Amino acid sequence: MNLKELEIIFNEQKLVLNNQRALYWPVEKTLIIADLHLGKAAHFRKNGIAIPTQVSQSDLLILDHLINHYQPEKLIIVGDFVHAQPNTETENFTEFRASHPLTAFILITGNHDRLSDTYLYNLGIDVIVDKLEIKDILFVHEPPQGPQRSISGHIHPGVRLELGKTKKTLPCFVVDNYHIVLPAFSQFTGLDAKNHYSRDAAFYPFNKTGIFNLYPNSFKG
Repeated sequence: MNLKELEIIFNEQKLVLNNQRALYWPVEKTLIIADLHLGKAAHFRKNGIAIPTQVSQSDLLILDHLINHYQPEKLIIVGDFVHAQPNTETENFTEFRASHPLTAFILITGNHDRLSDTYLYNLGIDVIVDKLEIKDILFVHEPPQGPQRSISGHIHPGVRLELGKTKKTLPCFVVDNYHIVLPAFSQFTGLDAKNHYSRDAAFYPFNKTGIFNLYPNSFKG
């Protein structure tokens, strides 16, 4: 894993963004991701769309590397942990969970998290809530309106870049004075590159080689 990091200050807290689709909060020893969409590839295969099994395996391998690297006390999943119904990919998560016994897994429920709490607890989730607040930062799946400082997901943000004749859409973090919108952790998701964020938002796109800082008017949505 080629891990690249970029530090930001948000609500007077140092947070670490990385090019592996995650955020780390050092003081809280907390790793934060959104939109894992576990089981999505198997769900598509069940419905006749040929998606390789490596898609889900790759996401969990990256998450495994991140947990081993940061050694977090908590992993917060900001919604859409499981994509749809139980399948082989969701069942296999119990083995992954068992390999990280020192990390508490906390789920902020999202619009795709329709399975029973009992099922999710059996997969290895320790805490299930619809929102969580730590040091005046609200963790919630969908970005809230208003001045409440928050960390959320749901949108799967991306940035459309034009480099000469080359056009590329990259996943990104979106940060303004009050909100952080995380990229989807699952690599098997679309990207929303529409410019519907606040005017003072900064965009942090990334790829396998690095993570970058783009301010407003430096991209085309």
